[in-house]
Parts: sequence; C-alpha cells; structure tokens
Amino acid sequence: MNATLNPDPTWVGERHWLKRYYDNSVLSILIIIMFSMGCTIRWKELMHHLSRPWSVLTGLFSQFFLLPATSFVLMKTFNLQGYFALGMLILSCSPSGTTSNIFTYYLDGDVPLSISMTVCSTVVAMVMMPFNMWLYGRTLETSSGINIPYVKMVRSLAYITAPVGMGMLIFYKFPKVAPYITKLGSMAAFAMIGVSQVMIFIIFPNIFVAVPSQLFVAVSVLLIAGLLVGYLFAMVTKRSNKACRTISIESGIQNVGMAITVITLTIDKFQEQALVFPLCYSYYMLFMCVSSCISYNLYMKFCAAKYVIDDEKKVPPRIAVDAWVPSSNNADLTTTSIQSR
Repeated sequence: MNATLNPDPTWVGERHWLKRYYDNSVLSILIIIMFSMGCTIRWKELMHHLSRPWSVLTGLFSQFFLLPATSFVLMKTFNLQGYFALGMLILSCSPSGTTSNIFTYYLDGDVPLSISMTVCSTVVAMVMMPFNMWLYGRTLETSSGINIPYVKMVRSLAYITAPVGMGMLIFYKFPKVAPYITKLGSMAAFAMIGVSQVMIFIIFPNIFVAVPSQLFVAVSVLLIAGLLVGYLFAMVTKRSNKACRTISIESGIQNVGMAITVITLTIDKFQEQALVFPLCYSYYMLFMCVSSCISYNLYMKFCAAKYVIDDEKKVPPRIAVDAWVPSSNNADLTTTSIQSR
C-alpha cells in the first residue's frame, strides 16, 4: 500500500491549542539534554579519541554515509512515499544521542568512545544532515512535491548543537558543579519527555491511523540494519571488539529527539505523517535495547560465569608452583616445588 498525502492541507493537530506548547517543549527538552550531555564530557578523554581518530571516523562514516544510503534503499524497497518517507530520511540522517551512551555502558562498550562519537556526530550533523537530505530527498521533492526547508533545518541544528559547547565550557570552568547540572537536567528532561508524549497523542489523536503497514516493517529493518552495518564496517576496519560494539550501537541508536525537533521546527504541514516513523523507531529502539541489555547481563551473570567455572575444572591435576621460602640460616632463598595431585 502506498503512502499518500492527506488532501486536507490543514490538519486538526496543527490547529490544536496545545501545538505551540508542544513545539516549545520539544525544543526545550533537546536543549536541556544537549546541555547536560556537554556537562559530562571530559576534555582529556575527548582529545584522546580525537588524537587517535580512526574509531571515531569509522563511526562517523557508518553514521552519515552507510546508514542514510541503507535508509534510502529501504525507502525504495518498501515503497514509502510522501511525508512518511521524509520522516524516515530525517531520522536516518540524524546523529547519535545520549541514549546510545547509556546502552553502551550496560552492554560493556567503550563509553568514552561512545561519548566522543556522540559529540562529533552532533557537530558534524550540522553539515552532513542537510547534505544527506539534499542527496536523498531530491527524489521526494520531484515524486511527492515535498519542499524540504534546508535553511530552516540548518538554523534548527545550530539551536540544538550550541548547548553542547556551552555544557563543555561549564564542565571545564566548574567541574564540581557540572555533575549536579547533569543530574537535574536529566531528571527535568525525562519528566518533560513524558509530558510531551501525552501531548502528542492529544494533539494528533489519529497519528497511527492510515499508516502504511510496510512502514512498521521498515522501522524494524532499519534499526537492525543500522546495528549490523556499524558492527560489520568496524570489524572490516579492524577495530577492537569493544569498539565494534560501541560503533554498532552509535550507528543504530539514533537521536530521535533531534529528528522530532527538526520535523517540529521545519515542517509546517503534514507534520503528523512525518512524525510517525521517528516515534515508531523510538518505541522499537527502546524495546530492543532494554531486551538486549537484560539478555546480555543475564548471560554474563549465569552463562559466562559457568564457562569460567568449567574452565577452572579443566586445569590439569598436576600443577607445579614455585614458592620462595627462606632457608634455615635465613640467608639464602631456596625454591620448593609444590605439587598437587
């Protein structure tokens, strides 16, 4: 089933009295999150990864070249059109976010590398996101008559990216205060996210009505493809296992908040359709990540521990241990071989 544009150019949701408050709350949430993220960045760790940038560059290539190309192929494969396809494209061109840092921690990835990649991808997105939208979005402009507002998109990205630098400056000047700002900012952001989720269903009560069924399939395929593409490309470039895992998470776990904010600030009409893909992606992403973290930690607790015990049982019964003990005159040291049978 093809996704078609709503014939009514003025949707009920865009006339809703809550819409203005929702737009402001979405922007405020992302600014708080970005500022809080900046307050957690240690300059030494960031400069360490930038001085040896191969892992970061591998992640950026996967993030801004491989993933948007994969998204475009899936968009054509599943025949997504109109603003549904535009929402998918905006999401795939977005950088990684703080969610990837959290799940990197719980999946035993390289957290400093994850944070460095998040910062770099957020900054690089100011150029690469509009570029990828122009590169892959031209087909939507010709086939569906969509006008992609590139200038408004760059302006929105500047609003979103600037707080990261401000947070980094706060951490540099006031390192003892920064953790409290991060904690308060995170709590406020999570509370506002809950409120905004309620607001979006009040403003757009029929947001998931008349959605093409292939969109839901495309959501799951894009997430899994992003994780696999990131991991395989990192493995081909001979990154460590920990770095491969981190790059995979950074490639698949997109900054959904940024995608939603860009859509909210730049798209005036048919915003409801454009929001469907990022929202579905966020729900499936959360489900997949939480499931993976629980499964991984259960495996490490029970299965991995069992393998360690089994390996210890396989140690040969005859073990030679050199113990240094003093001789009777307390002057010389002799070696005694202790054998266990």
